[in-house]
Amino acid sequence: MFEVSFLQRSRSIAFYILFVIITLSLLLPVFITEKASSSPESANANINRNDMPLVSLKGDWQFYWQQALLPEDFEESTEQNGTTVSASADAPRGATIQVPSSWDGQTLGPTVNDGKPLPRYGYATYRKQMTIAPEQVGSNMALLLESVGSAYRVWVNGQLVDGLGEVSTGHEDAETPWIRLNLVYFTPQTEQIDIIVQVSNHSFRESGMFGDTMFGDANDLTLHVFKKYVLQDLIFIGAFLIIGIYHLMIYFISKRTVDLLWLGTVCLFIALRALLLNKFLFYSVFPDISWSFLMHMQFSVKFITFICYISLIRSLYRSDVNSLVHRISISVGLLMLLYVLIVPPSHFTATFPMQTFVMVLILGYYALFVGFLAVRRKREGAWLGMVGVFAVIIAIIQDFFFFTLNLQTVQLVPYALMVCLLLQAVTISYRYAQIQRRNSSLANELQDINRNLEATVAERTEELRQSNVQLLDSDRQRTQLLENIAHDLGSPLAGMQTQVYLLDKGDARPEQLKIIARQMKQGVDYMKRQVQDLFDLTMMKREDELVNAEWMSVRQLCDRMAEFLQEKVEWGQIELQLSEADELHPEDGRIEAPLVLVDSVAILRVVQNYVENAIKFSSKFPCPVEVNYLIRGQTFVYELTDFGKGIIPDELPHVFERFFKGAGNRKGIGLGLAIAKEMIERHGGEVGVRSVAGEGSTFWFTLPLATAEVQIEPQE
Repeated sequence: MFEVSFLQRSRSIAFYILFVIITLSLLLPVFITEKASSSPESANANINRNDMPLVSLKGDWQFYWQQALLPEDFEESTEQNGTTVSASADAPRGATIQVPSSWDGQTLGPTVNDGKPLPRYGYATYRKQMTIAPEQVGSNMALLLESVGSAYRVWVNGQLVDGLGEVSTGHEDAETPWIRLNLVYFTPQTEQIDIIVQVSNHSFRESGMFGDTMFGDANDLTLHVFKKYVLQDLIFIGAFLIIGIYHLMIYFISKRTVDLLWLGTVCLFIALRALLLNKFLFYSVFPDISWSFLMHMQFSVKFITFICYISLIRSLYRSDVNSLVHRISISVGLLMLLYVLIVPPSHFTATFPMQTFVMVLILGYYALFVGFLAVRRKREGAWLGMVGVFAVIIAIIQDFFFFTLNLQTVQLVPYALMVCLLLQAVTISYRYAQIQRRNSSLANELQDINRNLEATVAERTEELRQSNVQLLDSDRQRTQLLENIAHDLGSPLAGMQTQVYLLDKGDARPEQLKIIARQMKQGVDYMKRQVQDLFDLTMMKREDELVNAEWMSVRQLCDRMAEFLQEKVEWGQIELQLSEADELHPEDGRIEAPLVLVDSVAILRVVQNYVENAIKFSSKFPCPVEVNYLIRGQTFVYELTDFGKGIIPDELPHVFERFFKGAGNRKGIGLGLAIAKEMIERHGGEVGVRSVAGEGSTFWFTLPLATAEVQIEPQE
C-alpha cells in the first residue's frame, strides 16, 4: 500500500512539473515579444506585417581580416564646404566570405593574410548591404545572430545597436567571450540597410559568424526563435526532468535497484545540459553568468552524463561488462572531466574532435561487445539497449559534423538520448514489474497458504484416509484372490482326484474312459489358464513396453486369429460365423496393405480370453459366435459377438476391471478381460463391450494402422 501511494504521489508531482513547464513555454514568447516591443523605436512600428517574410542573410558578406572597422571607415565620400571629397586612398580593402562559416582555414585571396589560410584566432569585420521594402521603413525590425565566435559588436546604418562580450584586437586575455543566440532590434529609417559586425575570436574552436543569420519583423522573428530554438528544448528538458525525478523518487523510496538511480541521474544531467546548450534560454533565466563559466559547466555536465550512462549499462548487464574495461572507461571519463575543469575554454573546445572520438570508442565497446554478449545470452531488454546505444553513437558522430559545419543537418543527440533512455526505462520498468509481480504472487500464495492451512491439513488427512482405504481394499483383494485361487484350482483338482480314483480302482467301463480323459483334460486346461492369467498379471507389472512386437499386415494377423478360432471349432467348443472387410481381400496380391505393430502371441491371448468368456456364459454347447474384421480409417477393429445372457447395465462399466466377477459368476479369478485390456492398450488400441441383457454381448478391440506397399502371399 505504501508503494502504491508513493507511485501515485510521484505521478502527481511529475504531471505538476510538466504543467509548470508548459505554462512557462506559453508565457515566454509573450515576455520576449514585450521585450521586442519595448525598444525606443517601437512607436513607429507597422502592425501590418502579413506581406513581410523573414529573410535569410546566408551568402556572401564583405570580409576584412585583422581590421576592426567602424561605420565611418566605410564612408566613400564626405561633404566639405558644399563640395564632395573622395575618400582617401587607404580605404578598407577586403574580400568576400560565405556566412555562415568559420574563417578558420579559409583562403580568401592574395590580399587577405598574404594568400595564406586564415588562422583560428584573430579578429575581422563583416559587412552586409541590403534593400528593404518601403513599407518596412520605420517598422520594428530585428536581426537574428545565431552563433558568432566569440565576441562581437553590431552597427546598423551607422548606429551601434547591440553586441556580446568584449571585442579584442590583441589576445585572449583582453577578450570577453560570450557566444549565444541573440536578437538585435532596430528601426530602419531608410530603405538601404548597412550592417557592420566587428568580430574577434581568441577563445572558441569556431571563428566568425558560423551560425544562422536572419532579418525580419521583430515579432515574427521572435516567434520564429521561440518555435525553432526554445520550444523544442523546453519539451526535451521537461521530459528528461520528469523521467529523472520520477525514477529517483522510486529509487530513494524503494531502494530496490541501482538501475533506477543511474537512469534518474542521467536524465537530470541531460536536462541540465539541454538547458546549458540553449544559451538563449539559459541567459533568459541567468543573464549574469559568464560565457567561460557556462562552457566549463556545459562540457563538465557532458562527461558526468557520460560516466553515469556507462554506469547504467554496467548495472543493467553486470555479468556482461568486463570490470577492468569499465574501470578504465570511468577513469577516462573522470580525466576528461578534470581536464575541462582546469584548462580554459580555448583549449578544451579545440580538442572537441578528440573528445568525441574517445566517447564514441568507449560507447562502441558497450554497444558492440556488451550488446552482443547480452543478446547472445538472452538478457532482458538486450536488443532494446543495444539499439539505444547505437542511436546515441550515430547521433554523436552526426552532431560532430554538424557542429564543425561539415554537415548541414540538425542536431540529433537529444532525440537519440530520448529514444535510448526511454528504451532503458522500458527495460528497467519491465524488470521492476517482473520483480513486483513475483513478489505480489509470492505474497498472494503465502496468504492463500495461511488462509487455507486448515483445508490443506484436512485434504492431506483425507488423502491419508483414502490411502488407508486403498490399502485395506488391496488387502481385501489379495485375500479374495487367494480364496478364488484356492477355490478355482481346488474344484478341478477335486474332480480330477475322483477320476484318478476311478481309474486306479479299475471299475470304469471302456466307454467311460474317453469321458474321464476329456474331463481331466478340461480340468488341466482350466488350471493352466488360471496360472497363465496370474503369470500375465505379474509380467505386466514388470514390463511397460512391448517386447516381441513386429510389423505385419492385418491380413497376416487375421489369418493367425482365424487359425486359432478354427481350432476351437474343431474341438467342438464354438460354432463360428466369420466376416471380413473388403480391404482384406486383395485381387492381385498387391495392395496398399494396412500394417500393424503387434505381439501376435499377446493378441491371440486377447482373442482367447474373448472366446473363453463367451463360452463361459453361453447356454449352448458348442457356443455360437460371430467374428468381424473391420477397417475404420486408420484403425483395425476386431469384434466377437456371443448370444449368451448378456451383461446388466450396472456391471457394464466394470467388466474390464481386475478381479471383477459379475453377479452369479463363480468361475475364474476375474483377470481375463483386465489382462486383455492392458495388452491392447500397450499396443496403442482400445477395448470395449456392447451388451443387451438376455440377448448377448459384443466384445471388441482396436489396433492403430500404418500404410506401406507389401506383398501378400497367396493362401493355400
